[in-house]
Amino acid sequence: MKTHSMLWAMLVVAGLGCGPQRNTLGLTWRLEGRTCDLHPEITSVQVTLVKDSIPTVLSFPCSGTFADRTPGTVLTDLPDGVETVIVEASSVRGVRYAETFKVDLFVGRSNLDLNLPRHGAPDHVVSIGWAVPADSSGHVMTCAEAGIDRVEVRVDSNPRNPWEGAQTFPCEAGTGGRTVRVGVMDGLNHDISLTAISEKGSPPYWFYGELPLEPGVQQFTWNKNEAPAP
Repeated sequence: MKTHSMLWAMLVVAGLGCGPQRNTLGLTWRLEGRTCDLHPEITSVQVTLVKDSIPTVLSFPCSGTFADRTPGTVLTDLPDGVETVIVEASSVRGVRYAETFKVDLFVGRSNLDLNLPRHGAPDHVVSIGWAVPADSSGHVMTCAEAGIDRVEVRVDSNPRNPWEGAQTFPCEAGTGGRTVRVGVMDGLNHDISLTAISEKGSPPYWFYGELPLEPGVQQFTWNKNEAPAP
């Protein structure tokens, strides 16, 4: 009986190991809600692990290392404890998408889905204007006549939450030849969403479509809100 007890104790010690336990950390990332294929200026993502003030820097393709091309990677053989993780994607023009966080690792696997925020000035500034659609008589109403108080503008909205990240302007600021300026980051395609908000808070008009990066003013005519905006 004593021999069996000693053998069991040896197996438990061998299973636990004499050193720190090892863990796996899965990371997936997006750049302000957009995947890497929409950011050709970003080729790699740098992951820095800081443990006991000692950094370990790793570099991965922005498109990731998963077979299904999901942007992300898996870090293995990590010890127990709290790690500071810095995930950063940078372009040659100095635009950064980065986030720093702490993760408490334990035996097993942790997974984190990251939406890296942008740091730095926009690559392009576009002037835009808007107009209320004409009524049945052909009259184009002013903001006051249409009862519109303000306009929410979203450029390259997050597909997982299309309502976040709005810039709000007085309605009159983009009508009658007046324009507002919005920042746009580098990338292949850009979309814009305009939501007209009435004094009562309801959105009577909206627009959703492509935002061209061309000289001059980009003018958009709203749609009547007979269906919800995208």
